[in-house]
Amino acid sequence: MNGRTLLTHPSTGASADALGYGVLATNPNGCMTMGKSVLVVPDGSGLSAEGSVTVLGKTYKLGSSIELGGGSGNAPTGSKCGSKSDYFWVG
Repeated sequence: MNGRTLLTHPSTGASADALGYGVLATNPNGCMTMGKSVLVVPDGSGLSAEGSVTVLGKTYKLGSSIELGGGSGNAPTGSKCGSKSDYFWVG
């Protein structure tokens, strides 16, 4: 949406214990990031035209500080967000 990409994954209902935090932004490939990590959020999450994201029922504005539970992981299959990027999978 508007040159931005929000990666999603099927939710398993499980949640990782790590707390991720950072400023909601985009990387050079247009992918939504939290700090230096590309966000991978559960299905049902959304991206609005102005760049805010809704994750697990809560909306975060582009440029705001956010905290989400999850854990680091590999790039999702077919991701165009950068092969050397860090990915944070939200529980």
